[in-house]
Amino acid sequence: MKKLVVGLLLLAFGQAQAAPATPQQIAFAEEYLNSLKTIVSDFIQQAPSGDVSTGTFYLSRPGKLRWQYNPPVPILIVVNKGTVAYYDAELDEITYLSDKETLTSFLTRPEIKFSDVQIVNAESENKALRITFALKDKPDDGSMTLVFEEAPFLLRKIELTDAANNHTSINLNNPKFGVAIDDKLFTFKNPRYNKKR
Repeated sequence: MKKLVVGLLLLAFGQAQAAPATPQQIAFAEEYLNSLKTIVSDFIQQAPSGDVSTGTFYLSRPGKLRWQYNPPVPILIVVNKGTVAYYDAELDEITYLSDKETLTSFLTRPEIKFSDVQIVNAESENKALRITFALKDKPDDGSMTLVFEEAPFLLRKIELTDAANNHTSINLNNPKFGVAIDDKLFTFKNPRYNKKR
């Protein structure tokens, strides 16, 4: 009986282990991402502190992305025309970055190629494919993990790890693919300018 229990435990443990992703799986994920034109999805985000926030994620390829948080989170992120705009309403601060300086805009690239970034880890486990990567010229600045459901193949989760090894996970809930999105959502209007008017 003891041997049977030990055997079952070992079997369960073996089944739980992640297997390295194959080049074919990575290529399929790349092909899938390039086939995406638009995504609209609710999301639930868990911060390193454990705080949970919600909002809506918009993607229009190529070049456009919007992370819109629900109150009370004061953050808005918009990617358009090669620029990432990060707005903190609570601090009334706006930060502009080139889309080449951040992993946030990886999904907006005209042609998504994992060869353009540094793959840190790629594994398949429990019918999910996880690909973790960093910027080649800034590997210590953090990483992004894309988590795909394999049957059917769908982007389900995005995980971010910063330079201090703090992890943020973002689950995409009820994603809708190929839907029309108002282009105005990707135009960032400077709130300071609007207040002055």
